[in-house]
Amino acid sequence: MQSPFLLGAEETDLTGDSKVSNGFDALYLSLSALTCTLDKGPKSWGGKIVMLGHGWFMLIIISAYTANLASFLTIQGQVTTVSSFSELAQSAGKYKLCIPKGQSHETFINYEKGHYGYKFDITYSQTWEECMQMVADGKVDATFEDQPVVEYYLANTVTDTPLDCKLSIVGSPFNPVGYGFAFSSDSTYFLPYTQAIIHLQELGEMTKLSKEWGIGPYATGSSCSTESSSGQFYIDEMWGLIGVVAAVVVLGLLTTLALKVTTKGEGAVSPEGGEAGSAGGDMEYAIKAGIEAGIKEAMRVQAEQAANGAQRATATTPNSTDKMIAEVDGPPAS
Repeated sequence: MQSPFLLGAEETDLTGDSKVSNGFDALYLSLSALTCTLDKGPKSWGGKIVMLGHGWFMLIIISAYTANLASFLTIQGQVTTVSSFSELAQSAGKYKLCIPKGQSHETFINYEKGHYGYKFDITYSQTWEECMQMVADGKVDATFEDQPVVEYYLANTVTDTPLDCKLSIVGSPFNPVGYGFAFSSDSTYFLPYTQAIIHLQELGEMTKLSKEWGIGPYATGSSCSTESSSGQFYIDEMWGLIGVVAAVVVLGLLTTLALKVTTKGEGAVSPEGGEAGSAGGDMEYAIKAGIEAGIKEAMRVQAEQAANGAQRATATTPNSTDKMIAEVDGPPAS
């Protein structure tokens, strides 16, 4: 294998004659690296850096896919009995519901029965925590509570306990109502409270509290995956990897441009003469000039030898002819 510098050829990773062929060549290089059937490698430093980033990207993608596939095939997702409150209400008592006795839950259920004719199979308890325990034990199918209460309970109370993976939030919130402070009808104290809440919202303190307590849009819920979320792989989870690979590709491109500029600035020497910009350029030019001089000298010597041979043949031919004619006719007369 000969050095590209010895032959004066530019080092390149793509060998096509057009942008289309180079594009297919790059695609083939990428796919062959993915399938581990790579039959050639990048030559330039920029190409090597880009290929390193490409290899890192494919390693993470294949590893993540393999791990996700293994999880999907080996871990049973959490399957819930009831998917929403609407399904529970329309089941006509098919599912067992637990609610605490004498609280707002009972008032809400009586309202649903009276206005919509829903039927429920209800089991009463003293507290909503007992209902949670009954659901986890499989004695009832479902219970309901205020959304922030349930989110905090699942995120901070049952995690890493025997109840973990036995409780899950299903469906969307129903019967939404806001929290509030109660004031008498003739009181004006509600005004500073209202202003304070608005001020906290504007400062982002309400969002910080939601994050701190794990409620609202920042609820973590149970640590177990549900059937609807297992086996899913989102591109949003890969932005860090994509950013790293993009940075490596940019670094490879900058390296290629830097090498091209350096090569043109330091190694360019005119055939008529002139000094190169560096020792590397001088050596490259000296080697190239020596090879060219050797080739020219060899061609000159070969041409001279050919010319001398032709002259000797021309000079001896007449003498030989004269000698042959003299031998046929006999010796010349004295």
